[in-house]
Amino acid sequence: QIEGSLRTTGVTWGDVGGQDSLVRDLKTILAQSVMLRPDGTKPDGAGNILMVGPPGTGKTFLVSALANSISGTGAFYDVSLSEIEGHYKGMAEKSIGLLYESARFRAPSLVFFDEVDCICTSRENGGGGVTLGAILAEMDGLKTKNSGKGEPPFVLTVAATNAPWSLDSALLSRFGGHIVLVGSADAEGRR
Repeated sequence: QIEGSLRTTGVTWGDVGGQDSLVRDLKTILAQSVMLRPDGTKPDGAGNILMVGPPGTGKTFLVSALANSISGTGAFYDVSLSEIEGHYKGMAEKSIGLLYESARFRAPSLVFFDEVDCICTSRENGGGGVTLGAILAEMDGLKTKNSGKGEPPFVLTVAATNAPWSLDSALLSRFGGHIVLVGSADAEGRR
C-alpha cells in the first residue's frame, strides 16, 4: 500500500510559470530545511511546508517540482488519504508509521498530503483522531530523535489545503513559519 504512493515526476522549476516569487520562497524553505543550528538541532517547522490556496492555483504542480528537486536519489510519496484511513481500526496509525519508515529508508524523501483538511480537522470541532496524532508524531520526528546514529534522514512533509481554517492548531504549529500562500499565476505566467 505504501509503495503504491511512490511517484516519479518530470516537473522542474522551469516548468512553473508566473510564480517566480513563490518558487524562490520554496527554494529558500528547502535550503533552510536541511540546515542545522550550531547545537545540531533543526529549527522549529524545518522539513514541513503547508501550501494554502484556492483550487486550481497549482499547489500540486509546485509540489511536483519541489519533489523533483530533492528526490533524484530519494523518493516522492503522493499519499492518498482514503488509502491511509483504511477500513479497519488502527489501520491509519500503522499506515502513517510505515509511510514515514519507508520515507526515512529512502531519504531524501518528500511526503505529500493533498487536501490534508480531510483528515486533520480541528479537534475542537470534533475532528482529529488517531490519524492526526500519528501524523503529528511523525512530523515531530519522534521516531528518529535521540537514535544516537547522527543526523536523522531528510524527510520533507508537504501538505496542501484550500481550507486552512479547518485544520487542527497542533498541525498548523508543526509548519512553523513555512505556510505558503499559493495564488494565481501573474498575467505573464498565464500567457
